[in-house]
Amino acid sequence: MGRLSSGGAQFVIIENDPIYTDSDLDRISARHDIKTLHRGALKRVLEEAGRVYLDQMQLSGRPTQTIRLRQDLRKGLCLLSELIELVPDMHEAGPAGADSAHAAALREGDRQVKSAAKTSLALLADAPSTLTYLRDVYEAALESAARGARGAPERTRTLDRWRSPIIEFYTRTLGRSWMDTGTEHDGERFIRDCLAVLEDGAARVEQEERASEAAS
Repeated sequence: MGRLSSGGAQFVIIENDPIYTDSDLDRISARHDIKTLHRGALKRVLEEAGRVYLDQMQLSGRPTQTIRLRQDLRKGLCLLSELIELVPDMHEAGPAGADSAHAAALREGDRQVKSAAKTSLALLADAPSTLTYLRDVYEAALESAARGARGAPERTRTLDRWRSPIIEFYTRTLGRSWMDTGTEHDGERFIRDCLAVLEDGAARVEQEERASEAAS
């Protein structure tokens, strides 16, 4: 997505549907006098921090949901560990015996898949490193799910983690002072307006999940 301003083009890359709609950004910008020049940076920081916030809050869900999630992650971790042991290193020259046949079969499968897809989607030689990366991701995800089971303390940590880049945007990008007086001020009102969008979205997701569980 590109946004034009008097200072040139500003680009914001959004992989999924945006969390903050244009009307959300219009409202926040109008309430806090954020100029068009900074709107691209505002959208970027809100989207990046918002996705982390929503993911982490979802991990701090109901205990039954967390237990099931951790079981699924452990299952995926076990399968990935087995695959890492099974897939031969295609970078090695001429693996012997069964490994040689295994590698030949994988190469033939790779040729057929690429031919059917009419494009090279991935490198077969990268499979071991990709699987290792996925295993590391599953291990970190399992650790995150375990932290989420702590409930309120983890939700507080998630909120603090979200606030940090928003405050940095407010003080550095906008060049405004942050008065930590323990009472609501312009900065805290900005935080509140940005957070309200996330809280509304999280509430809708929870309602949909509860309705889905009730129907099943």
